Amino acid sequence: MGIFDRGGSKKGNEKPGAGAPAAEDSDYYDSPVEQVSLDGAPKGGGTATTQAKASATAKASAASSHDDEPRPHYGIENAIQLMRSLPNVDANVELVVAVIKGTLESLKVKVSDIIEDASRKQKDLENRVMNLKQQISDFEKEISTRKSEIEKLEADHHETTSVKGRLELAEKHQKATAAPPAPGTQKPVSGTIGAGGKA
Repeated sequence: MGIFDRGGSKKGNEKPGAGAPAAEDSDYYDSPVEQVSLDGAPKGGGTATTQAKASATAKASAASSHDDEPRPHYGIENAIQLMRSLPNVDANVELVVAVIKGTLESLKVKVSDIIEDASRKQKDLENRVMNLKQQISDFEKEISTRKSEIEKLEADHHETTSVKGRLELAEKHQKATAAPPAPGTQKPVSGTIGAGGKA
């Protein structure tokens, strides 16, 4: 009955004095509630440590929300185009860079982000240059091999032509020697013709 009477009949009854708790309320007690105000004013028994923690938490939350704000995409390519458009940059580099840095930061653009983007671009360019140089080296080796092969083929062609010419000359000479004489070109038989028309 004691548990069910807390919301009703116990309302009008006062709690027993300290040191003499009622038997039915021996397992029931009110725990202290600590209230923390984010405006810096402690309530309900808040301590200075709790107030400092709440203030630090609020500041961290504000800083985090500020960092999470969307920033415009501005990389090294944009910075290069900007530098190209400015006249006489080399005349006073420090002043120009200071003005650009202040302007970019006012637009929520971090210069550190641009520097990181520039570092990534540098690495990419270095890798591409290295790959192209390696390709050129491979091409040069291949060209040297091809040139050597061409020289060998040309020497072989020259020797083949020379041998072919000699063989053709020998073939012509052999045919000329083995060919029978043409009709009407026979030489007369030498001797005297005797009586009766016989030699």
